[in-house]
Amino acid sequence: MKDFYRRSPHLVCYWWRNKLVLENYASRSRVSAAPLTCEILHFFDRWRTVQELLKRYSHFSPASLRCAVRALVRLSLLERSRAPRDAHADAFALWKEWSPAASFLHFSTKDAHAPIEPEDSLRELRQRARIEPMPPPAKSYPRARKFHLPPPQRSGEFPSVLLARRTWRQFSGGSLSLEKLATLLGLSFGVQSWLHVRGIGSVALKTSPSGGARHPIEAYVLALRVNGLPSGLYHYAAATHVLELLRRGASSAQVVRYLNGQWWFGRVAVVVLMTAVFARTRWKYPRRAPIASS
Repeated sequence: MKDFYRRSPHLVCYWWRNKLVLENYASRSRVSAAPLTCEILHFFDRWRTVQELLKRYSHFSPASLRCAVRALVRLSLLERSRAPRDAHADAFALWKEWSPAASFLHFSTKDAHAPIEPEDSLRELRQRARIEPMPPPAKSYPRARKFHLPPPQRSGEFPSVLLARRTWRQFSGGSLSLEKLATLLGLSFGVQSWLHVRGIGSVALKTSPSGGARHPIEAYVLALRVNGLPSGLYHYAAATHVLELLRRGASSAQVVRYLNGQWWFGRVAVVVLMTAVFARTRWKYPRRAPIASS
């Protein structure tokens, strides 16, 4: 049986430091190449055989062209017809309306940052500040007419909650009650009521706003020390207010790995992880789903 080859639908090319770069953002493969490579990829705009390539580029040796095809397959720039299906690449069909721009941005930059080390970060920032001062933390228009506002109300339960908010890097290492976790999940992610839209169906209403009431965000709970709850990774079912156990066991090392090396989170009792189901937003906003889901 003959092998057929086709250019990957997830390719972009650009110039970088005087080199032509070809990148498959689905497989996260990136390579510099000669312009001739683009000609070969252009030839495989649909399923074709190596024999057709040899006929088209007869001025090159068959051995060199076969070697090029093998290399392009290995680098995931070409797809082979008899290769096993890649479920990860197939999932990109959901992104077709906003590819390649949004797909390339999202998948080529996610998880691209290095693990965070506080001391290294501070040292780097101090060196940067000597060369390039930090931008002003607040903006104003000196020539604009000013209208002075009364001071904000600082008393009351809601202002107290806002004023008490802090970002913490110190955790007790103690446990969390199941009741507090349930309240946090139910009021942050839980469905409060349903709205039936004639001819469309039911849409969820939550305490948080969402474009078109699509609510693409899903919450996952990595529980280390929650009273009455076995440690593990759970999915929070927003419609029924229950936790669904996906994997038993959780560790501090797992938390640090999930949070990009931020070791100070290793003492937390629980972590809530958020993902987005783009299909919900894409159904109503096919051209703006990545933005609306952010």
